[in-house]
Formats: sequence, structure tokens, C-alpha cells
Amino acid sequence: MKFKAEAMKDLARVLRHKIVIEEKEVYQDEAGEERANWKEWRAVWGEREDLWGQDYFAAATLGQEQIIGFVVRYAPFLDKLKATERYRVRYHDDVYDIKQVDYLKDDGMWVKIKVLKRR
Repeated sequence: MKFKAEAMKDLARVLRHKIVIEEKEVYQDEAGEERANWKEWRAVWGEREDLWGQDYFAAATLGQEQIIGFVVRYAPFLDKLKATERYRVRYHDDVYDIKQVDYLKDDGMWVKIKVLKRR
């Protein structure tokens, strides 16, 4: 059972950033070649978190210190993000590749989507 302070901490999260999750559609053009088209799949609200501490140094050893995370409320459709090559994140005017989806160690209410900015 959650203590009151932990429950209040969950309620205090401010989900002020709109994150658009896009899905890749593969189709064939007139020449018969496969092409990819990205379309908006879902829009969710979340909290942006930069890496710090142990997570930052682990990412830096791989040259991925630019990874950021978005904490969003869990929804069943987020389970599909495990196929990360089919989905990406658009935040403001930037496009990010999904690197990892973490289910936070609480009551299953929050999910952290770790993304890396596309070059």
C-alpha cells in the first residue's frame, strides 16, 4: 500500500509537455520500391527529464549522453513501443528515436520513454 507522501508525489507530477508519437508506414511507390512515411499515431502529455548521475555516465560511455526521457502516464497502447524501430517521438520541432521504454517501479502508473535526438 502506498503511503500518503508517495501518492501525493505522483499527483504532483506536472505533465506540461505534449509529445507526439509517430508510427512508420511502409508502402511501395510507382517504381515498386519500398518507402517509409511517418504519421502521427498518438499524442501524450508528459514530463521531460534529462539524464543525470549514474544514468548520464552510463550513456556517456556509449556516446549517447544526449538522451532525454519523458515520463508519461501509463496507457495500454504504450506497450507497442517495444518495437522501437516502428515508432519515434516528435517534441516541438525535433524528432527523436526511441531507445528504451522503462516501466517505473511504482504501481504501474508511469512509463519513462528514453529518446535520442535524430541527426
